[in-house]
Amino acid sequence: METETTWHELLGSNNWEGLLEPLNLNLRQLILRCGDFCQATYDAFNNDQNSKYCGTSRYGKKSFFQKVMLESASNYKISGFLYATARISALGAIFLHSLSREAWDRESNWIGYIAVTTDEVSQELGRREIYVAFRGTTRNYEWINVLGARPESADSLLRPKSLQKIGVNGDNSKSSNGDDGVSGDNSKNSKDDDENEPKVEDGWFKIFASSLCKPLLRPKSLQKSGVNGDNSKSSSDDDENEPKVMDGWLKIYVSSNPNSPFTKLSAREQLQAKIEELRQQYKDENLSITFTGHSLGASLATLAAFDVVENGVTDIPVSAIVFGSPQVGNKAFNEKIKEYSNLNILHVKNKIDLITLYPSALLGYANTGTELVIDSRKSPSLKDSRDTGDWHNLQGMLHVVAGWNGEDKEFELKVKRSVALVNKSSSFLKDEYLIPGSWWVEKNRSMVLDENGEWILAPPSDEDLPVPEY
Repeated sequence: METETTWHELLGSNNWEGLLEPLNLNLRQLILRCGDFCQATYDAFNNDQNSKYCGTSRYGKKSFFQKVMLESASNYKISGFLYATARISALGAIFLHSLSREAWDRESNWIGYIAVTTDEVSQELGRREIYVAFRGTTRNYEWINVLGARPESADSLLRPKSLQKIGVNGDNSKSSNGDDGVSGDNSKNSKDDDENEPKVEDGWFKIFASSLCKPLLRPKSLQKSGVNGDNSKSSSDDDENEPKVMDGWLKIYVSSNPNSPFTKLSAREQLQAKIEELRQQYKDENLSITFTGHSLGASLATLAAFDVVENGVTDIPVSAIVFGSPQVGNKAFNEKIKEYSNLNILHVKNKIDLITLYPSALLGYANTGTELVIDSRKSPSLKDSRDTGDWHNLQGMLHVVAGWNGEDKEFELKVKRSVALVNKSSSFLKDEYLIPGSWWVEKNRSMVLDENGEWILAPPSDEDLPVPEY
């Protein structure tokens, strides 16, 4: 019989030790909840380029969870939507834009949402749960080949130098290249400094925060290394010790566009503003923040979880429960994550999913967080598919999580979950179940008969129209 686990343990306070093998029932339910939050981003996304609202959420915040038919929809409410910009040409493989001349926005896409438990549920639980869900891509998986895979400095995610622990001795003299001096030794040239900066993958970073490339890491003058003035390390050693993330992920996270009312602030800045607002609003309550995402969304969730903690949220538990994530950063980035006891990352991955191997260790990348490795081949309900998209399919993974009992034990559903969900956006389920493939579609693909007898694309209701958040 399972002992009762605490909420902090479910969020990874002990790195999920003893909860993965066998899979703890409460953790299984939390993983499935996060997976359903991810699925909601797919179900709500308008990917019809004939619609002038292509690239938005089909549903507004008020009735979002009801319209995506989330289980226990009444337990949660949307606090805010997140938007990202697609100014970089390569991101056309990820973001969708309307063909209409009257498009809602030509620069941005809806990329996710922030939700909280309702007052009633929070009172019952004794805590306020905050969830941040990032959308993956609805494109076929050619997108993985067009994003920049090179490591990019993660310095933009680090706290500013003036806030870091080292260099607080009053020495604020700047070196010739503009960096704050910690020990007075400014002998490094600008080229060396550039080589030693943490880097992230270009593709993700462009989407999230291209307006500012250095916001994720704390400033160097506050970091622990180099406080004794010893700069004798070779540039190669320094480079290996600098946190780096995939350039593509980082750009998605930090890009902004002054021409768009939806992304005047980057996704990163939108997130930071909303998290601070919620922390103030619920300052007298016990809080937790859980990030989640699938595929591209998983990489963004990992970056965002680190960013939030690195830049000040160290007093409440922050976790990321992600699915089918490509690799995000290098070993030094992972070590940086481990510095924070309140930050924990759980990666649910299918053993045969190829996307989780990208960009690869050959480029210096490493797997991030604790892994729950499942195998879709264990389920008797799934086809023996050779389609790599099926191996990466979110609903396929959630089906396996529902019945996963370990590599050496039989697959058996431990929670009630409709097997038909597997075919929501695939045909991965065996034909004997008589469930049509990719069955989640808008009625008549949103076509309606107007008063003049013409069939037209239905416009959103007033409550579902996209509205700038900031």
